[in-house]
Amino acid sequence: MHKSRLRKAPPVITDTIGLLFIAVVLTVLHFGLPTSTYEQFVFTFADADPVTVWTSAFLHDSNSHLYSNLAGYGISIWLTYDLYYGYLQQRRRFWITVIAIMVVTPFITTALDYLFLYHYTELVAGETTSKG
Repeated sequence: MHKSRLRKAPPVITDTIGLLFIAVVLTVLHFGLPTSTYEQFVFTFADADPVTVWTSAFLHDSNSHLYSNLAGYGISIWLTYDLYYGYLQQRRRFWITVIAIMVVTPFITTALDYLFLYHYTELVAGETTSKG
């Protein structure tokens, strides 16, 4: 049996690459999407499209909005990673949590915005958009 000479990268390195990939994708979406494509994926309160409910969470209104969200992501993800992997030794659970949050949270936050800001309190106009 042939033994591979390639060594497997430590989990911390592969996890760091995966977590940085999320930040890179958000940055590429912000700076790389053409305006016409960007506008198709922004949630508009008067036109509650199920697709834009999810996609709008990953778009940002301005550079400072993106940078502050990336800073918050960086701080919270590393604290969470340290808790799950460093303290609890639950690396798999960490990744399940990250994926679940990325899939579920956009629906919850946009739905709450829609219900409370637009539908019940009418604090925003129908043409108002919601992003990240």
